Amino acid sequence: MRFTAVLAGVVLALTGFSGHGHGKSSGGGGGCSNSHKSNGGSGYRHDDDYDSTGGSGSSSGSGSGSYTPSPTPSPSATATGTVVTCVSPAKGKRPAVTSATVRVTGDPLASGSHRYRLEVAFLGSADETVDTGSAFVTLDAGAAESVKVPMALPSRIAKVKDCRVVRVMEWS
Repeated sequence: MRFTAVLAGVVLALTGFSGHGHGKSSGGGGGCSNSHKSNGGSGYRHDDDYDSTGGSGSSSGSGSGSYTPSPTPSPSATATGTVVTCVSPAKGKRPAVTSATVRVTGDPLASGSHRYRLEVAFLGSADETVDTGSAFVTLDAGAAESVKVPMALPSRIAKVKDCRVVRVMEWS
């Protein structure tokens, strides 16, 4: 019974609920206050408030918990990708090529076929990322295949000077 009461108190404290009618302080700047001490910052003190928290806390972001997309990617140490051809802008009668060609080789020690997601960065003249792209491929153990990886924003093609495989991961 005592454990349940403590657990309920912890849950209420973590959610910011106050049973004393004052809620919690939420100004900026940090600090902490309660009926026993005040550490400055934007926290404030109430004699009947046992656990009022000041400004900055240890939580960041919005909501609680985290979202993990399904399926979950997992890095593959032995699947590899190599850029064969990069993108190129239109020139004369030749149309623009807005997809990089990447040669992907699956894990030679894997059994059966596996699905991989590859990510490519399209880089500018200062080696900065101008755009990104991704594609999927399913390969048998040790098999290799050339895959087209399209730019997400082909309108940026004139800024692209190089292509780089960022990651090849197994997608289960």
